[in-house]
Amino acid sequence: WVEDQTNNLIQNLLSQNDVKRDTRLIIVNCIYFKGTWRKQFEEHSTNENADFHEASGNVSKVKLMFMKEKYLYGENKDLHVQIAHLPYKSDNARVQFVFTVILPQKGVSLNSVEQKLSSKPQLLQQILNDENTRTEELLLYLPKFKMEASFELSDVLKRLGMVNAFSDSAADFTVLYDFEIQNQPIEDLESKTLTLIMMGSSE
Repeated sequence: WVEDQTNNLIQNLLSQNDVKRDTRLIIVNCIYFKGTWRKQFEEHSTNENADFHEASGNVSKVKLMFMKEKYLYGENKDLHVQIAHLPYKSDNARVQFVFTVILPQKGVSLNSVEQKLSSKPQLLQQILNDENTRTEELLLYLPKFKMEASFELSDVLKRLGMVNAFSDSAADFTVLYDFEIQNQPIEDLESKTLTLIMMGSSE
């Protein structure tokens, strides 16, 4: 079902080990987004064998897309990063989606930027706020990439106050269904994401 809903991008969300003898209910939710760039990258402008300098200092070969275009651009002195907002096409003027590029300045590690964003969520709001940007013509180089990640959400939900659902003694799901094993606690919750960046769109 998840593969069908995500155009086969998210696969194997559950493994055989996730379904046990006492499993009575599995709740699955997925979000699938495919955005088309408002201004698409041209295939002839893509360098198929470009040097990409990684945070570790290594240099790898990537397919590097290029665009000379006006974008919302900004800089954040707290994070020491440059920011660019790449808009997607939208049929609704009141709902706009953007892909935000965050580029650490030379000598600033991506890890340090991630740590600051985790400890100070308000910095992320500053980055996403259009009021902190200006329109500038940029020479934008963006690598094609694929990123996949899985997250175990049980601890996160417990910290947010959803404790009883994971407790052997306090779990009570009688309003959901009427099985003998209705008070079985939630064992784990997983979220899986996959990101594809391409010339015409991102998924």
